Amino acid sequence: MENVEKGQEQKNTGCELTFEVEAVFRTRALVLYTQILVNNSFQDVKRLVNRLMMFSSNCCLSDAGSDCFEDQSSVFLSRVCKDEISKLKNMEAATCCGKLSPEKWNCFKELRHHPSVQLPALGPSDGLEECCLFYITDRHSFVELHLYEFSRRLQIFPSETIARVVSIFIKMHEICCKESRPQACFMNMTAHTVTHVAKVIAEANRICQQYKAMGSGKTIIWGIMFFTSLKPTGSLAKTMDFAIEYEKCASKCCEVSEWSSDCFLDELEVLLDQFCSKTNTFSYRTCCLKSRSDRLECLDTIANQQSKKVPDKIPVRAGHLCRIHMEYDANIILWYIYEYARRHRKHNLDTVLSAVTDFKATVERCCKKSDYQMCLSASLPQFWVSAL
Repeated sequence: MENVEKGQEQKNTGCELTFEVEAVFRTRALVLYTQILVNNSFQDVKRLVNRLMMFSSNCCLSDAGSDCFEDQSSVFLSRVCKDEISKLKNMEAATCCGKLSPEKWNCFKELRHHPSVQLPALGPSDGLEECCLFYITDRHSFVELHLYEFSRRLQIFPSETIARVVSIFIKMHEICCKESRPQACFMNMTAHTVTHVAKVIAEANRICQQYKAMGSGKTIIWGIMFFTSLKPTGSLAKTMDFAIEYEKCASKCCEVSEWSSDCFLDELEVLLDQFCSKTNTFSYRTCCLKSRSDRLECLDTIANQQSKKVPDKIPVRAGHLCRIHMEYDANIILWYIYEYARRHRKHNLDTVLSAVTDFKATVERCCKKSDYQMCLSASLPQFWVSAL
């Protein structure tokens, strides 16, 4: 990514990172670096985290460098790509560093899905007394070491989920390390802890939760609405490809064997990533290279200009519309949703569904009449109805 000149009105992303609570910032960095650099030692990861925090602090100085103004992903990944030890230990990561944004981020993201090594599962410690002593004497290091070990094994989960999982295990140590027989306490609490962790992970799978609430049909409609809201002049074919692909992605999030890091992101972030992966024009790519918080605003500006090219009325032939309706072709509904949504980019799902219901009822009523063209023209003012 090209460096941003400080003279431009760009966000100082590096400095903004320091606005977070330090513990949250540090946890987020530790989890990410561990997940993408699975061969790094605990000390290697801590070194990167400390360098990131130092870099962010320096970005708040008056002579902040141009790299302070890059997007957040670039700020995080630059620490990795400037660290020779990490690149030597993780050859796949070194390859990613040779790519340009956003391909670089996608490359690192892929490392989380396909790690170069398979680590053994975390099991109960044989030295519980030593473990409890470690917890009691240096709780901070104990927590960070557990964040590291869990992150190496749970690579697709976001830092918030990892932190919640670790906190559950820390709570078990807090309780059991006070007991005279910690071994029995750990054994008794393990089943409850595992159940609690499973619940936390299920709740964190936001895309699956949304998919279960909406179902396959509404998810496709939502995909159509999202695509047309950002690209109202896009073809029906490309719109449907986007919507169907998103539906497949969302449904996979409800299959444990198909989980990816996308399942645990906000739906908007997943949709934006998918949209940006499908665009190749200069203006869209410029928007997609912006920080995540600025991408949507930039893309919406382009969409506002495009929407002026969309005709106010939907052209349709009355006879063709009735023939398709009589054949009970579901494509007519998807077509209408596409046409309606690209003319009403800010309408919500309920409004679109209500419009579809009204459209279906009107077409069914009018197509039964001998003067169906006149009926359709009078009842569907948003259409330009022609004969045949």
